[in-house]
Amino acid sequence: MYGLYDTPGQAFRAPYDKTVESLFDGNHEASEIAAALPTTSKELFTDEFLQKVRNPTGELRQKLKALDTTCAWRPEVAVHLFHARGDKDVAFANSLHCQRQLTANSADQQLTDIGDFDHSTTVLKALPQVVRQFDAAR
Repeated sequence: MYGLYDTPGQAFRAPYDKTVESLFDGNHEASEIAAALPTTSKELFTDEFLQKVRNPTGELRQKLKALDTTCAWRPEVAVHLFHARGDKDVAFANSLHCQRQLTANSADQQLTDIGDFDHSTTVLKALPQVVRQFDAAR
């Protein structure tokens, strides 16, 4: 659909290149998928593929840009983003980009850097803060 790869081996390291597509057939639960995949994207994807998606060009860049509207609007309520610079699974630059889009649309927004934590720890650290935000808004 997005032209990310022609064969699984172009994107996924062995042995995942033989199994990863079948895991996302709609018949596997998230726990099964997680158990069958490595813990890091570096173990799952080839270096070439990671480079391609981190620095998209051409048609891929155009398709991704067209889909990049998550933060390109003006919410009627304040938005508080939480992220961690230590997250290696989701780039902190994503949150900065969202913040810039919200600011450009005059949205009331704030971005909090949780710290030098991995993706899972970030969720654990941010969730109590998110709950406090919602409680305060009541």
